[in-house]
Amino acid sequence: MNCNDCQDGLIDFAHRELESEVHTQIAGHLTQCADCALEYCRLQADLHGIAVAHDDDAPGPHVRAALRARVAATITPPWWRRVAAPLRRPIPMYGAVLAAAVPLVVWIATALEPTEPRPTPPTSSAPTITHYDATAMPNVHREVL
Repeated sequence: MNCNDCQDGLIDFAHRELESEVHTQIAGHLTQCADCALEYCRLQADLHGIAVAHDDDAPGPHVRAALRARVAATITPPWWRRVAAPLRRPIPMYGAVLAAAVPLVVWIATALEPTEPRPTPPTSSAPTITHYDATAMPNVHREVL
């Protein structure tokens, strides 16, 4: 790195706004070049002098505290919105999908459950009883004449 490139980047170097590779090159150049190191020391002194000269211009802590309080008052929602905030949060989609899937899983589980086959009616050639009335008295108990 040459002196012109180093002196062009001294302000950014002082504020640590350079990429790490360029920062390392300038730091290496400052250790080898007395002129650039002297220029960097002058820059640091100037920056310190500017900060000290304008230290009185900075607002006091009471101004900062009042400003923060006003900003917090404008940003902070009213109490009723803070109370209602948890109620307005959206339900995650996986919860809705899980709730909808429970009946489907139950239906599939009951549909896949093995069932016993229904007995088939016999198909034999045996005579069948038809027109039987269980309320009537059987013929066997009638009085014989």
